[in-house]
Amino acid sequence: MTRKIKILTTDSGLGGLSVTAELVEKIKAGGQFEQAEIIFFNCHPSDEFGYAHLENNQARADLFNNALYAMCEKFQPDVIIIACNTLSAIYEMSEFSKSPLLPVVGIIEDGAKEIANLLLTHPEIQMLMLATPATVSSSIHKKILIERGIDSKRLHYQSCLDLPKTIVSGAESDKVKKMIENFMESAVAKTKGKAFAISLLCTHFAYSLPAFSEIANSFENFSGDIINPNSAIIDSFLEKYESGKFINNKISIKCYTHTAISPEIVKEIFPLLKKISPDTAEAFLNIIDSHNMF
Repeated sequence: MTRKIKILTTDSGLGGLSVTAELVEKIKAGGQFEQAEIIFFNCHPSDEFGYAHLENNQARADLFNNALYAMCEKFQPDVIIIACNTLSAIYEMSEFSKSPLLPVVGIIEDGAKEIANLLLTHPEIQMLMLATPATVSSSIHKKILIERGIDSKRLHYQSCLDLPKTIVSGAESDKVKKMIENFMESAVAKTKGKAFAISLLCTHFAYSLPAFSEIANSFENFSGDIINPNSAIIDSFLEKYESGKFINNKISIKCYTHTAISPEIVKEIFPLLKKISPDTAEAFLNIIDSHNMF
């Protein structure tokens, strides 16, 4: 029986905070642990550039590799949850993954499983997979889905350049909605009029779920199905532990960031987090600066 646990969640931005918020509340309600220390670390590499600006996925993996070792040294967690599709996609390319110091859980498998379940049940539907350029270039979801028997002709990636950073500056802004419209139009054109579902393969996209839903529903051939794997990774992780063992559990949450976060972004993200987990929202207000950690 695991009584105490220290869980570190990480993302290349702030999308993983929504996953962290859900983790906090599900542990609080589920009683899987007597004491749980939750740490979120924004491992965006620099105030000047992000992972998307690096030359290729190997360069991204090499930088994330440095972040992984730095996180282990500073925080000494029991497990790392990569609450980021981009970082999960490149994790296997890192040296850390070849001999990990602790268990590492990524979001890719859970997202691919949800997509596969839908497509196997509804063979008439095509899937539009909205993601960052790095996730698209890895093609990892597509590879997994093909291995599970899904015809590649039913799978369409759509790269959504700069959408994550625009969302954190205004998840319901007109600019975000216009970007989603443009990306959706490009993606839907690939279906050639056939029925389609969409999957949000970036944790940031959940903040703008209402906009995605509204815009997707404007297309006649939309099936009505939206895959959002953010919840799935938490459910998959927690199902390994027996629930209901510790009713009066103690949970702490701290947030750290490797790059500067403007007051405007804090103002935008705080109410979105508060809807999910007031404790996580409060921790975000007191986020700790960890510049130069890797």
